[in-house]
Amino acid sequence: MAANNIRINLKTTVVYYSKTGNTKTIADTIASVLGCEAIPINLMKHSRKTRQELDQEKELFQNAIYKCNQSDLVFVGTPTEFRKPHNKIIDLIDNLTIMKAAIFCTYYGMLGATFYDLESILLRKNISIINKLNLLVGTEKYNFKLNVSQYEDKIT
Repeated sequence: MAANNIRINLKTTVVYYSKTGNTKTIADTIASVLGCEAIPINLMKHSRKTRQELDQEKELFQNAIYKCNQSDLVFVGTPTEFRKPHNKIIDLIDNLTIMKAAIFCTYYGMLGATFYDLESILLRKNISIINKLNLLVGTEKYNFKLNVSQYEDKIT
């Protein structure tokens, strides 16, 4: 059998926090291409959340932890929060027991230290990072980071 006919089946999950819907859109797209589930850890709401909605978010968070920890590969998505990953994503990563992750980030303006922070948190937990994707919202510029020194100009 030729090597290109061999397919490795990894249980993959996409998990994300989205404030405005941009990160959700990317998460849903990745999940659709991979044929897996995109799991939110928050409700998108621009006003105060009710007690019921806060309880629902706790359930979403616990469900995400459970499903991620059952996966071989987890795509983790976050918007920037003051040039950093969102705190709920950091809390999620702290609760993961996975071995491999890919990270993606949406932002408007400045990415800041978002990827560096996510990388250091994941590496501190001995989680291998297989790839990174940053999306600058509002422009046509997309950079897919293949490794530390090489960038692709478009998403393929």
